[in-house]
Amino acid sequence: MKFTVPMEPHTAGRPRFSDKTGRVTRTVMDQGYRKWRERFQEWFENYLTKHNNDLLNYMTATADGLPVRNEETGQIIDAFNGYLVRIICVLKRPKGSRRAFPFASNTPDIDNLYKAVSDGMFESKPFKYVGINDRWIQTLQCMKRYTMLGTDEKPHIEVEILRIE
Repeated sequence: MKFTVPMEPHTAGRPRFSDKTGRVTRTVMDQGYRKWRERFQEWFENYLTKHNNDLLNYMTATADGLPVRNEETGQIIDAFNGYLVRIICVLKRPKGSRRAFPFASNTPDIDNLYKAVSDGMFESKPFKYVGINDRWIQTLQCMKRYTMLGTDEKPHIEVEILRIE
């Protein structure tokens, strides 16, 4: 199952802990990342609705139509072995850079780009409602690249999720 998110990728910020007394009482998410997550959530939920929840159906049932989790026991069925997830984050090319893979001082870390996309999907209300869990990811392939030189390509995120059966 493949889809493209027409949004500029964003890194998942590190949570900060806030408390004036020195005790950890709450986690504070970076404001830029929080706003990006809200936009991502809105886009993602609209995408699922627009496509008749095909992604949810794909991720919760095997090719034979069996639920990946036994509804009575909650156990994962033997035929389902998790997901392979591929994510390509296409970033805005730094001005003046002609390298295929630029190394600017503000180049985002690939693991933080992946985390933002993964959390946006797996922590969404629809995924939580049907019980899809990111613990089921067995293989992860992630790439960051920049918009192609000489084109009007826009930053975006490409996602592919395959069931391992």
